[in-house]
Amino acid sequence: MKNENLIHVKFEYEEAINAKKDLLQTEIALLKIAKIMKTYQVLRKNEVKIKTKLLSKLRGTTTNFKKLQSNLPKNHLFKRVSQTPKFKSPKKETKYDKEIEDQLLEIQQKLATLQ
Repeated sequence: MKNENLIHVKFEYEEAINAKKDLLQTEIALLKIAKIMKTYQVLRKNEVKIKTKLLSKLRGTTTNFKKLQSNLPKNHLFKRVSQTPKFKSPKKETKYDKEIEDQLLEIQQKLATLQ
């Protein structure tokens, strides 16, 4: 420590108070962020647990469904329908809102008058 050169900086009283306030506000913001992160971690762990339970129940349901299908009598009179239903995607129609266009024109006219 004897060989170190120390530099002293003098602050005005108001500058020191403002710097201290800024530092404290930053600390408060960081603590709030840490609190939010901990809450998020807890919620995320709960979400993973729930999803794991749901996945295991779904697997059990699918095995039970397969067992049920194997035990049911098969009717040979009808053609077998494919198990994956084919859905037609609805045509996407773009709806044009005339009110928005009117508002845009009005704003453009106001800009033109200001220039």
